[in-house]
Amino acid sequence: MDRVKSFGINGSVEVHEIEFIDRPNPVTPMRPSLTPVYNPSIPYAYPIYGGLKPGMMIYISGRPTSNPNKFSINLQQGAAEYPPPDVAFHFDPRFFNRSVVRNSRTNGVWATEETHISHFPFHPGVSFDLVIRVEANRYAVSINGQHFTDFRHRLKPLKKFDTLYIYNDVTISSIRFS
Repeated sequence: MDRVKSFGINGSVEVHEIEFIDRPNPVTPMRPSLTPVYNPSIPYAYPIYGGLKPGMMIYISGRPTSNPNKFSINLQQGAAEYPPPDVAFHFDPRFFNRSVVRNSRTNGVWATEETHISHFPFHPGVSFDLVIRVEANRYAVSINGQHFTDFRHRLKPLKKFDTLYIYNDVTISSIRFS
């Protein structure tokens, strides 16, 4: 609703003050395991009800665009773009140099990148299934059913990271949590 068109009070009531406050539309957190998302527009921010927890699984199915530079998946604090949110886990496949950067960001400053991989698992226009498993001490990432990499937790508490944010050169067909 963009504006209040009418306001009524019935009964024996004494009103001392009415105040209208212009507030931005809040994002209503959803219970992650209940509502999968299909074909979201990119960039896409998915609220994680209650934040990250050990045992949580994040399933992302998608495909890089036909001529990708890179795409990015963040587990971050909030959906705002500015000021830059803290990012507990940044997963960033880069096609131009066939690397997959993993990192974290605190107070707008990126930490040391982790880049070692045995192979580059993504191809332009080819579908993938990616799973991020949140464990007590790390994120474990699988791609197309095969373990790909681990990223040790750098930022805690996990529960403060309440948004999955996906952006850049990728099309997502589904996101779900369990």
